[in-house]
Amino acid sequence: MKVLGISPGNICNKGEPRRDGTSVGLLSVLGELRAKKNNVSYLDVVAKGYSTMRQSKINPNVNLFGLNPVQIKEEIKKINPDVILISALHTSRLEPILEVIATTNEISPNVPIIIGGHFATSCQDYFLENGADYIVLGEGEKTIVELVKSLEQESKKDFSLIKGIAYKDKKGKVIITAPRPFTKNLDEFIGPAFDLMNLDLYRNKERSHYGNPKKSAFVDLIMSRGCPRGCDFCTSTSMMGCRIRAYSPERITNMIQGLDSAGWEEFIIEDDEVLMLRKQHPNSYYAYINALKQTKKPWAIDAGLYYPNITEEFIKEIADAGCYRVFLPVENPDMGIMHKNGKYREIERSDEVKDKIKKIGSLFKSYGIDYYHVLITGFPGYTKKQVKADIEFAKFLKNDCKASFVGFFCAHPLPGTELYRQSYNEIDPKRAWDKHPEYMQFTEPIFPGKDYTTEWLKKTLSKSQKMINKTDSLNIGHEPGSIS
Repeated sequence: MKVLGISPGNICNKGEPRRDGTSVGLLSVLGELRAKKNNVSYLDVVAKGYSTMRQSKINPNVNLFGLNPVQIKEEIKKINPDVILISALHTSRLEPILEVIATTNEISPNVPIIIGGHFATSCQDYFLENGADYIVLGEGEKTIVELVKSLEQESKKDFSLIKGIAYKDKKGKVIITAPRPFTKNLDEFIGPAFDLMNLDLYRNKERSHYGNPKKSAFVDLIMSRGCPRGCDFCTSTSMMGCRIRAYSPERITNMIQGLDSAGWEEFIIEDDEVLMLRKQHPNSYYAYINALKQTKKPWAIDAGLYYPNITEEFIKEIADAGCYRVFLPVENPDMGIMHKNGKYREIERSDEVKDKIKKIGSLFKSYGIDYYHVLITGFPGYTKKQVKADIEFAKFLKNDCKASFVGFFCAHPLPGTELYRQSYNEIDPKRAWDKHPEYMQFTEPIFPGKDYTTEWLKKTLSKSQKMINKTDSLNIGHEPGSIS
C-alpha cells in the first residue's frame, strides 16, 4: 500500500514567530508501516511551505502557515496514495487539520483518511463527522499496521475486531473498539522514520519552539513514553499510560548516532518524564545523555523538568553531556491550586516554592545551563488579585532567580482532560474549541475570572510579560513573519 503521512499546517497570532516541532508520533507509525513493506511518504505541510502565510478564515488576527490547499493538492497528486494518515496533536491546530481533511476528500474522495494523536483520540466523534474515516486511539504503531492491512484486503476484515480505533459502520453509527494495551517494550517498534525528513527544509531558527537555538536545524527526540502524574490539565497519562516505558540503551544510541550522521545540528528532548526515566530506566537514561554527548552538538530539554525531583547530581550529569538549556514549568506558586489539579504534591506549602526554585536556578546557572519558566494563570474562578500575585511571582523568577525568560500560559480545558470534564461549561462561549480553536493556544485566556474578562487577562499578561522580559516572545532574537 502507498501510504502518505501528513503533518498539517500550524497557526500563530499576527506578529509572532512561526513555531513548530517534529511530528515524532506520525514518523513512528510511518516507520512501522514501512517495516511491513508498505511504500510510505511524509508531507510536513509547515516545513514544505514555511514561507507561505495567509490569514485565518475564522479570526483575522491569526495567520496560518504552511502549504495552502492548492499546494497540498499538488503534493497529494504526485504521490497518489492508497491511504492518508493525518496527525492531530493539538486543539489549536484544528483549522489547518480540517483544511487537510477537506483538501484530501476533494482530490481523493475514495482514499481512506486515518487520523491519530492526542486531539484526535479525545475527539473521535468530531473528526468522524468532519471527513475522517478512521481514528487511531492512543498509541498507534500496532493499530495502524493492522488497520492498513485490513484496508488492503479486498474482503474487508471486520474492523470491529481491531483494537484501538473508532469509525462509522455502514449505518453511520460510531463504533469505538476495545482499547489496545500499551506495548511494554518499545524495542518492539521500529522507531521514528526520521530519514523521511528533508533536512534542508528545517534549517530555520524561527521554527524553534524552545527559545533562541544555537543551531538552525533541530530535531525533537522522544525515547520514552508514559507519565505517572495524571495532571488534570494534560492528556499525556491517558494517551501513553502512567508507566514509564523506554527504548533500550542500544536502540537509543543507534537512533541518535543516525541523526548525528544525517547532519542534524541540535537535539531537543521532549520526553514527558526525564527524571522518572533516570530513576526507573537508568541504563536507557545514561545511554541517552551519553549518546548526545558523543555528538558534540548542542541539546536542550524542552518537555519540562519536574522541579521538586531535580538534584545537583542530575544537573551535573546533563551539563557534562552538553545540555545548554532546560524548561522548568513552575506552573503556579499556589500549591492549593496545584494539588487540586494533581501536581506537585511533594511540596506541602506554597511558601516552600520560592526557596526551592531559587536553589535549583542557582545550581543550573553554576553549571552553565540556562533555564526558562512558564506560569499557568487564569484558572476557573480566578480573581484579579490572584492574577497579580502570579505576575509578582514571575518578577521574582526573572529578577531574583535569574531565569532567561518567564512566560504566562492560561489554564486550558483541553479535550480529554479532567479539567475539561469539570469546567468546560465555564469558558467564554466565544472561545469554544470547535468554533474558535485559535483560543486554545496556551497564551490565550479562555476562562473569564470572577472580576475580569478574558480580554482584560490577555492585555494584562501581554503587558506584564513584555515588561518582565523586555520582550514578549520566548524566541528572543527572532523576527516575526508576515503574510506572503
